[in-house]
This record gives sequence, C-alpha cells and structure tokens, in this order.
Amino acid sequence: MWQRRWFVGIFLLFFMNAVYYSILHRTDILFPRLAYVILAHDKETLDMASNLLYQIYRPEDFFFVHVDISCPELEISSFQNSWKGYSNFVVQSKLRGEWGNWSLVEMSILGLNYLKKIPDWDYVIFLSGDTYPLMPVKYIKRLTSFVGANILTIEGFTPENYRSAPKHKQMRFNNVSEDFNGRLLGTPQGLDIFFGTQWVTLTRDFALYVVGDDPIVQEWVEFFSKNEIPDESFFQTLAMNHPRFRTNHSMLSPFGLWSRYEKWYGGCLHDFSGSKRKYPCVFGPSDLPNLRRTPAMFARKFHSQLLDGYQLSEILYNFNESKFDALELMDLMDT
Repeated sequence: MWQRRWFVGIFLLFFMNAVYYSILHRTDILFPRLAYVILAHDKETLDMASNLLYQIYRPEDFFFVHVDISCPELEISSFQNSWKGYSNFVVQSKLRGEWGNWSLVEMSILGLNYLKKIPDWDYVIFLSGDTYPLMPVKYIKRLTSFVGANILTIEGFTPENYRSAPKHKQMRFNNVSEDFNGRLLGTPQGLDIFFGTQWVTLTRDFALYVVGDDPIVQEWVEFFSKNEIPDESFFQTLAMNHPRFRTNHSMLSPFGLWSRYEKWYGGCLHDFSGSKRKYPCVFGPSDLPNLRRTPAMFARKFHSQLLDGYQLSEILYNFNESKFDALELMDLMDT
C-alpha cells in the first residue's frame, strides 16, 4: 500500500512541476503581445514620440498614433512617411484635442476601434507622446502580464469613487449630487463615478467591452462628453461599475511598482516656457537620478530642449533590475 502512495505522490510532484514549468515558460505569459495607443498633441510631443517609439517598438506588437490636427501638416506627413510600410503601425489625425475635454477620450476610443479589428494582442497601453519608458520592454511586457488586469491608477490602487474624492474632483460634475441614502443623482442609473489616470493599461477583454454595444457604455459616453476632465474617469467608471471588471484591476503597489512616474507637487525644477501647462512637471537633467531610481514603467513629461534622446537612452542603458524586488524575483523564476 505504501509503495502505491509513494508512487502516486512522486507522480503528482512531477506532474505539478511540469505544469508549473510549462506555465512559467509560456511565451504568451512571459511576453504578451502589446498594443499601444499614443496621443501626440502638438509638434513637440510628436517629436518626442519618435524617442518613445525607438525604445518600445517591437514587430510583434501593434501601434496606433493619433496626431492632433492642430499640428503642422508637414510634420504629420513626415511622421506618417517615416512609419509607412509597417503593417503593425497606423497614424491618424482626425481630431483637435483640448485639455479637460471629451476629445481626449474620443482619441483613445479611435485607437480602440482600430485595435478591435486585430485579433492578436493581449493588453493595450495608453501613452502621451512626451512619455519615455524607464525599463526595457521585456520587463514592461512581463509586469503587464504578471498583473494580468486593468491598470487604472498610477500606483495601482483601487480608483477612488465620487464620495471619497476631494472636492475639486467632484466639482467636475456640476449636475451630480447625492440623495439622503447616498445614491448619486444625475449619473446613468445612479451609478458611481470613479477617478484615476488618463494613461491606463487595459486588458483586451475590457477594451473590447468599451467599444462594444452595451447600452450602459453609450449612456456613460453621453454623460462624460458633457462634463470636465472625463479622461481621468471614463475607463475607471466603466470598469468599477461592471460586475466582472470591478475586481479585475491592478494592485501594483504591493510589489513596490508604479505604472507611471509624474511630478505634480513640490514645484517644478525646470520652469519650461514651452510647456502649455505647468503640471505635471517637465523633467530635466537634475531629474535623471530620480528617473533611474523610481520603480515605474514609464515617466512623463519630457521635452527635447531639456533632455535629448541620448540622455534618455542612458536611463535604460543603466537599468538594473536587481534594484526592484519584483523584477529580480521574475528573473530568478525564469532561470
């Protein structure tokens, strides 16, 4: 009898090890196929997008770039021609964006409508043209797959809802109020509003839901198109009000990681007059030590007159995954 139990135990041990090993070393888990929606709002962010794309472009991934129609036509044509012939790359210029306006979400939806026709991607990452990666793409892919969920806030926390949000965020929605039971008035079906970052990462499943034909999505589109700064609430609100997606959002923070590094407080070291809006701050040479240390996948904003492509590439050249426990753990698991 004990021989049979011993044999069964050894068999199960080898079987479980084989399953674990096969899952761990599946390339679609370690290196998922990514899609990117990149928004370039002006000539400068379009120029910086070239630095960004130089680092993140991979032939197996997909890229949608929307260039604001306010950009000089010659610049748009030049950028389009530089990527002409790449079957996994498309450039569109259809909309004029305004800060805090629905047009920013509309550009993102244009990208999702393009990507929904493509079957072979797992996650979509939204980026501004003045963004730059702080770690090699292989780690961005592995972290995105490791999290396996929507990344809706910079730190990976649960998006804050209307009731817990500070007053200045609540004031974006002039026609929304609460009744005596705490139920929201003025939102589709009395559902809650949530807040996060415009620069989200979405699973394919959720992204297709956003551009699908669910009536509640259309109600939210109509609602947000009439309110301020919808780009920081649209995706969060759709996800957190859906029974399947509300629990499928990331928790990057337990791993000591962020999706983005931005500087909003403490004063900008580089008061760069070329930036239309002061915040988030534009990074300069004195920010390089922090950019090398921060446990984030991406950072923004950058400007070519403060940091050129060579200086930015030094961040990745000096990247050391052993500084970040989660990345070091992944390397150990992969050996």
